[in-house]
Amino acid sequence: TVVAIADVIILEIPRFHLTKKLSHDLGFASRFYLGISACLADRMRGTVGRLGYGVEVVLNERFDLLEASDLELVRTKFRWLVERSGASQEATFQAGI
Repeated sequence: TVVAIADVIILEIPRFHLTKKLSHDLGFASRFYLGISACLADRMRGTVGRLGYGVEVVLNERFDLLEASDLELVRTKFRWLVERSGASQEATFQAGI
């Protein structure tokens, strides 16, 4: 359950339309899942950082799904989508996007 602390606008794409697009357009599906996973990974890193486990783990191998500029591109595209939908920019920033 999620409870909003302020008025929000929720964007919805009917599951049928999204599923159809994902199954018929492999390029779109690749970019969609890459963008979703990058945003989720970024949020998870932020959450873990705020929890303050106190021990920094140093990995021997570098694993960067997206460079910072790529993540910013994902955010910019999402903001563009929100603007096209008529949602306010303020709602987007409150969502942390």
